[in-house]
Parts: sequence; structure tokens; C-alpha cells
Amino acid sequence: MKLKSKTLFGTLFFLLVTINSSFSQFSQTNYNKAFEKAKTEGKIVLLFVTADWCGPCKYVKKLFAEDNDIKKIMEDEYVLISCDFDKKDGKK
Repeated sequence: MKLKSKTLFGTLFFLLVTINSSFSQFSQTNYNKAFEKAKTEGKIVLLFVTADWCGPCKYVKKLFAEDNDIKKIMEDEYVLISCDFDKKDGKK
């Protein structure tokens, strides 16, 4: 679990650091709703930037889907915002 968590959070950190001007494609409404939900529930907002061609993104998505420990952490601690670079509006 520790290795998976380190890999997951390392990959997420890498993705967050590599955000560029494509971030402007993200819907401001969804962004505001996510922050409001996080504030209400006392959680942290986590921005997940993805693209169809991104290998690390696919790996992280698979971890989110398959690892129950990671799923629980994500549900309990975070409000997830997903921004897809391949889509015009940033939505999946």
C-alpha cells in the first residue's frame, strides 16, 4: 500500500506541476462547485489533469478504480476535479 500511495501521489504531483494554459479550458462553474463542496465537507480539492494519450494518467485512473484503500482515502479526504486536456471544455 505504501508504494502504491507514494506512486499515486508522486504521479498526481507531477500532473499538477505540468499544468499549462490548457487549464483555462476547465469549466469555472464546476470548479466553484467543487470548492464549495470541499469547504462544506471539510475536504481538500484535488485537481486531476488527464489526457487520452497520458500513460501516467491511465495508471492513476486504474489505481482509483481498483484499489479500495485509495478509493476510501479519495472519498474521505478529497473532492476530485478532473480536467481532460483532450476535450475542448476540459470535461470528459
